[in-house]
Amino acid sequence: MYLSGVGLHEATLNGVPVTDEVLAPGNSNYQLSTEYRAYDVTHLVRPGANTLGVALGHGTALVTRSVTSPATGRTAPYTWWQSQFKGDGTLVAPAEAGATTVKVSGVAGYHLGGTVNVDTGDGGVRLESRRITAVGTAGADGTGITFEPGLTHAHATGARVTGSGNPLASTDPSAGAAVTPASSPASN
Repeated sequence: MYLSGVGLHEATLNGVPVTDEVLAPGNSNYQLSTEYRAYDVTHLVRPGANTLGVALGHGTALVTRSVTSPATGRTAPYTWWQSQFKGDGTLVAPAEAGATTVKVSGVAGYHLGGTVNVDTGDGGVRLESRRITAVGTAGADGTGITFEPGLTHAHATGARVTGSGNPLASTDPSAGAAVTPASSPASN
């Protein structure tokens, strides 16, 4: 199994960790490349259905643009890469398992091609993250976000909903992975 992404990951196959490595895959300059890991999982594969789980973490990919921290020696802000949560709100209506649209308290900060993250109920430790396909859907007030694939779990009104990704990517494919589908090279 090959696994790559921005930030850190912890993978399991059928509930068993695929490695004892922590903080994988390491740091990278995400403007230029991403690290990957290759795992031999043949001993974990069983006949029939198998379940792959991947927990994701920000690692050094969580860079806050225009924020300095003199206490840690950072006196100048990062100037280009930006991946912190941008959208921040709550569900204003319950979302059923399988739903591909949620109604949120506001859509500012969410963008097409970015990620919507619905809290699974444990205070943001685990999120159901989905790729945004439309913003401003779900009713006349335009406070809905459409995404894919559908949610795995049902979520109650009031669940925290965040949005992440690099907003530059909606117009600049060189800015990151969250490129608006209509402007991706495969669509042109």
